[in-house]
Amino acid sequence: MNFSTMDMYWLVKLDDIKSLLNGFCFGTGMILLVGIMVCSIYIIGEDKKEYIKKSVITAISLSVLILFVSAINTFIPSTKQIAAIIVLPKIINNEQIQSFPNKLLDLSEEWLKELSPTKSDSAK
Repeated sequence: MNFSTMDMYWLVKLDDIKSLLNGFCFGTGMILLVGIMVCSIYIIGEDKKEYIKKSVITAISLSVLILFVSAINTFIPSTKQIAAIIVLPKIINNEQIQSFPNKLLDLSEEWLKELSPTKSDSAK
């Protein structure tokens, strides 16, 4: 199996994407709450239409700005993450490193054979 840099990127960024979606849900709830308050003000007084219009435009503008900045922050990896994204696939896909555990296993089997007691040692 080949492990690519893109696979590693998505593996590293999944937690950040989950956090972004949680924040988006929270933000949507807050926008809904502000919308309900604005509608209640609208119902109470007809003379405040201009104030309500400015409040709605401000709330929507801030929401879009926060969502945009959060999305950028989510998809740009940190220095440690980019190091892992670049280095780990090269290590995982390296044939020499994949054969290394087999060499260790062979060495340990040889050692166990040398250290295991023979029948003549157990008779003494």
